[in-house]
Amino acid sequence: MRTLLCSLLLVLALAASASAQARAGVAIDALRAALAEDGLELREIELDDEADRPVRLEIARIGAGGAVALLDVQVRESEREASATARARIEVESTHGLVVRGADVWADVAHGAAGLVVARDANVVAIVRTIDRRVDAMTILERVRAAIAHAPVSATRRDAPRVEVPRDLAIGASFGVPVPRELIAARVIAEGPGYARRTPRGWMVTRTAQGALTVRVIGVDALLRPLR
Repeated sequence: MRTLLCSLLLVLALAASASAQARAGVAIDALRAALAEDGLELREIELDDEADRPVRLEIARIGAGGAVALLDVQVRESEREASATARARIEVESTHGLVVRGADVWADVAHGAAGLVVARDANVVAIVRTIDRRVDAMTILERVRAAIAHAPVSATRRDAPRVEVPRDLAIGASFGVPVPRELIAARVIAEGPGYARRTPRGWMVTRTAQGALTVRVIGVDALLRPLR
C-alpha cells in the first residue's frame, strides 16, 4: 500500500513538473483548426515595434466581414515572467472589474459568456477581447490553450538577424533585406535617413540622406514566438 501511494505521489509530482515547463509558444496551425470548428478564422497579425509588446491577431467569422475578437499573445521565457506579465495586464484592465474565473484565468464576468479574458498558461499570456458580444472570449481562450498544449516544450528566445547596411549605399539607392523563411509575419524597420517597403521581390530599404541608417527585422514564427 505504501509503495502504491509513493508511486502515485511520484506520478503527480512529475505531472505537475511537466505542466509547469515552458512551452515553445502557441501552435498557430492547431489554433486555426480549432477556431475553424467554431466557424472562426485568423485574419491579420499585427506586430508592434516595441520589443516587449504582445502579438495581436484578429479573429473573424469565416467568409464574413470584420473582426469579432482580438487576441493578444506574449510568449515569455518562464512561467514566473508570464505570471508577472499577466498581473500587469490585469492592472491595466482594472476598470473592467476582472474576477477570477479559474486557475490563472480572469474575466469581466464570473459566469457565462465573457467579453474580456486575461489568462496565463505555462509561460504564455493570452488576452481575448471580443468586439461582437455574441462571441464568447472564454471559448476562444480554450482554443488558445489547446494550441499551447500542441506546442513543443522548448526555449522561447529567438534573436533577430543582424542587418548590415552596405557602406557604399548612395542616396536614392536600395538594398534587399532577407527575412527568415520561418516567419509567418514580418516587418522591416528602417531607423534614420531611409525607409523600408515591401515589394514583389521582398523587403527593400532605400537611403534618403547621409547619416547613420539602422535596419532591423521583427516578426513571429508559426509558434507566435517573437523575433526582434
